[in-house]
Amino acid sequence: MHRRRTLSTLGIGWLLLIGLIAVCTAGASSQVMHPRVSIRDAIGVAENHVKLKQIHVAGMHIASAVYHSEPEHPHWAITWKSNEMVKGGWFVVLVQTDVSCKVEYGE
Repeated sequence: MHRRRTLSTLGIGWLLLIGLIAVCTAGASSQVMHPRVSIRDAIGVAENHVKLKQIHVAGMHIASAVYHSEPEHPHWAITWKSNEMVKGGWFVVLVQTDVSCKVEYGE
C-alpha cells in the first residue's frame, strides 16, 4: 500500500512540474517585446540624427545595432566605432520607439 501511494504521489508531482514549466515558458514568451521600429528604420533615423547634429563620423563605421526590450523604455542602440584603435573612439545613438534619439559618447 505504501509503495502505491508513493508512486501515485510521484506521478502527480511530475504532472505538476510539467504544468509549472509550461506556465513559466508561456509567461516568458508573452513578455517578449518586439520592436515597433524595424532595424533598417532605426539605422536610418540614427544616421539622420548624426547628420542633423553634425556629429563627425569620418573614419568611423556602424559596429552594431542592438534592440533592448526593456519594459520601461525599449530602444535600439546603434553604435559607431572608430576604424582605428583609439581610446573612447565610439558613440551610441539610442533610438526610442517614438523615433526620438539620444547620443551617448564613449570614454
